[in-house]
Amino acid sequence: MPELNCPACGALFPNEAELRQHGGQAHANPPTTVAPAEHRDFNCAACGAHFHSEIELKEHGAKAHKM
Repeated sequence: MPELNCPACGALFPNEAELRQHGGQAHANPPTTVAPAEHRDFNCAACGAHFHSEIELKEHGAKAHKM
C-alpha cells in the first residue's frame, strides 16, 4: 500500500482521502494530489517531506518553513 506524505508537515497517510481530511483539518489549504513515497526524489531537509519535483520542494519550504 503506498504511503502519501502531507506536503505541509510530512505526516504519512495510507490513502488520498485521509490525506485530504488531514489537510482540511490541520492546514489552511488541503494539499493537492501527492505522489507515493517511492515516486518522490526531492527531500525537505527541515522535516523530511518528499516531493517529485524541485519546484514542489521549494514551494513547500516557502509555505511550511518560511524558507
